[in-house]
Amino acid sequence: QALHGCTYVVDAVCRGVQLQAGANYLVDICAAESALKAALARYDRRNLDDLAEFAGDNTTCERVARAVWERVAAALPRPPALASLQIVVRESDAARVEYERSLGASDGGLYSVCVRARFMAARTLAGGVEGSTFVVDALFSGRELDPRATFLFDICLAEELLQRAVAHLHQTHLDEQLPHLFGAGKPPPTAGAIARVIWEAVAEGLPPEHRLAGLKVLVREHDEAAAEYSRPLAPADGDSCGGDNCGGGTGAVPARGEGTVVRRGRCMIAHSFRGEAFGPAQALHGCTYVVDAVCRGVQLQAGANYLVDICAAESALKAALARYDRRNLDDLAEFAGDNTTCERVARAVWERVAAALPRPPALASLQIVVRESDAARVEYERSLGASDGGLYSVCVRARFMAARTLAGGVEGSTFVVDALFSGRELDPRATFLFDICLAEELLQRAVAHLHQTHLDEQLPHLFGAGKPPPTAGAIARVIWEAVAEGLPPEHRLAGLKVLVREHDEAAAEYSRPLAPADGDSCGGDNCGGGTGAVPARGEGTVVRRGRCMIAHSFRGEAFGPAQALHGCT
Repeated sequence: QALHGCTYVVDAVCRGVQLQAGANYLVDICAAESALKAALARYDRRNLDDLAEFAGDNTTCERVARAVWERVAAALPRPPALASLQIVVRESDAARVEYERSLGASDGGLYSVCVRARFMAARTLAGGVEGSTFVVDALFSGRELDPRATFLFDICLAEELLQRAVAHLHQTHLDEQLPHLFGAGKPPPTAGAIARVIWEAVAEGLPPEHRLAGLKVLVREHDEAAAEYSRPLAPADGDSCGGDNCGGGTGAVPARGEGTVVRRGRCMIAHSFRGEAFGPAQALHGCTYVVDAVCRGVQLQAGANYLVDICAAESALKAALARYDRRNLDDLAEFAGDNTTCERVARAVWERVAAALPRPPALASLQIVVRESDAARVEYERSLGASDGGLYSVCVRARFMAARTLAGGVEGSTFVVDALFSGRELDPRATFLFDICLAEELLQRAVAHLHQTHLDEQLPHLFGAGKPPPTAGAIARVIWEAVAEGLPPEHRLAGLKVLVREHDEAAAEYSRPLAPADGDSCGGDNCGGGTGAVPARGEGTVVRRGRCMIAHSFRGEAFGPAQALHGCT
């Protein structure tokens, strides 16, 4: 309640599904940046207590997020396809608030408050006793602020609830600390089970008058393994929400929720390819694959406290990769007649992991991500139980340096560009979705003529005098069109996405379905690629970040020392 301060780090995220006709962007990223900068300038180095717009309100992160949302939304141009705006306010590396609302809606935005905690514990898994430092995030969400305190949920209470939920786990052996859950004869304390234990502890501590709609808990064991548990919360008035997917603050916490499990592994392989398209790669060569297995589902196993046994998932991935690690894939009978492309390897790993995984009814899908370098990866995802029909994706990366004229004058950037090619059918001759070398070539060719140029002069028909500026979104579409135009007519791709990063705080993407490989129309104006005519319709996302330093104080005993004037960035 005393005057205090902080530094806010603020992201503005614009979402939509169609670029502006004749402008080549979802929203003018310069206008978005200007809107965010102007909104933050209103508060930067100010005592928020002195501002009339906050009269009667506490300037909580939620209230500031909504205020920034309103200023940015008011300043943004409103093309029809600009659907929503999200403002993310970080007051530290462990606490943030999000506010998102459809543009044009008078109210009804969704607030989220996220806090973080850590604990160290031992546990007994299939391989014996092991220990971890667990990093835990709790995300509280809802649509209505407390009118007295002007917050969705007291962030100090959120931190307290999470700290309390993990405190009794810190520096313990989980099997001994929670014998009723993880003792002899009980399921092991997996990350997913721990996430649910923490979810229940936090939910049980919620005051009965809370206005929250949902709670999510994410538990990271280390940088290669994480699990989450999320579930709607019961209405604040204590009535049933009408189904078995409720919980929180009632003492009875049902078992239904949503979960995701990720495991990572590595393997070093040697192989060669057949076919002139592979060039030097027809010779025996090798690489190190970094492989993620992602399991998705909506309900924990009854009596087991996990979506899928993460030890079983890890064992399945390890066993699948052990089959190929330090091997020449050309010698393996399972690949006879096939080129061991990343796509083929991803599907092979998928089949082995899927076959080894237990199949609880709520385990819905499995995705395998194979990275052969920091600039190239392949993904394969399929519903469990489906005999085929998985989705492949191939991602490649390139860079270029260019100058451009924006509203503030001439500026330059090193642009980092990712192109993601997706489809469901591999080329039967080459065993790939799309030649990754050709993907890299197409992307490199698309950016090569932009490298070390002034974009206004290099592309005067697009960005010259009297034309829209070369924003990241416009550049993404230019690259999309160049890549799509270069696709061979026999391609089997369904979609293409291009992401352009100006720097670590600004990016834009452009994505669109591709025309069917047989050249027929896809039945609408949202097609393109390989036909010479590339319509304007697509999807775009713009991300900007800014900062401001403020001073403020809060009213109400709940705020404790923060009732004094203080500050933050």
